[in-house]
Amino acid sequence: MHCLTGLHCLTSVSPVAIVDRMDAPNTMDFEDDFEFDDDYRDAGLESVLAASEDLNDRLNKGRYEGARNVISKAITALESGDQERADRMIRLAAKQPWTEGFGEFPGIAEAGWALFQELMDAIEASAQDTSSWLDDAFAVLSTATGPSRYELTANLSVLGQAPETFDVTPHEARQLRRRIKEPSRSDKPVFREESTIEEREQYIRAVLETAVAFHTRHWHGEE
Repeated sequence: MHCLTGLHCLTSVSPVAIVDRMDAPNTMDFEDDFEFDDDYRDAGLESVLAASEDLNDRLNKGRYEGARNVISKAITALESGDQERADRMIRLAAKQPWTEGFGEFPGIAEAGWALFQELMDAIEASAQDTSSWLDDAFAVLSTATGPSRYELTANLSVLGQAPETFDVTPHEARQLRRRIKEPSRSDKPVFREESTIEEREQYIRAVLETAVAFHTRHWHGEE
């Protein structure tokens, strides 16, 4: 039997059918003292719920991977000046549905991660005696507004608070702590399940444009 998404079936019948069978009269020739008790019924229901949760986890993982893929393509398109393709990819990322388990939209989360990864790539490639990546980040931050300013500020704040974790030098960490204030929770844009695709699209575009601005300035010396 084939299952949705190509996963191996944990059972050959549906969860509803399993519950129905639990409620059906016992017509098999068991020993007289055998009882179809609540513990047995609960164990069956727990197995069904576990299978459902596993499938949901796999679906969520697919949504994040899908968002990450189209965001990567959007960044490439932005870097090459292909605005039409970038718009298509950004909209696809914005369309990724809400994930119940994480309480967020994959496209929003992956856009923020793309910006953070740009910073990390620059840090990993930098020499210990230069902080050009940080100078470039401050320069981009000085002109950033709205969601892009929030995301970049939040990312730099994290780097300053945990420098050892991210290979940030003590000198860079001091600069970050001196110049970057941790953004207030009230400043964080909130995207609820009922938010529109257009709202998410606008946010993702702003964050990705900031990631590209940093990349271009740092790696190509262009402002």
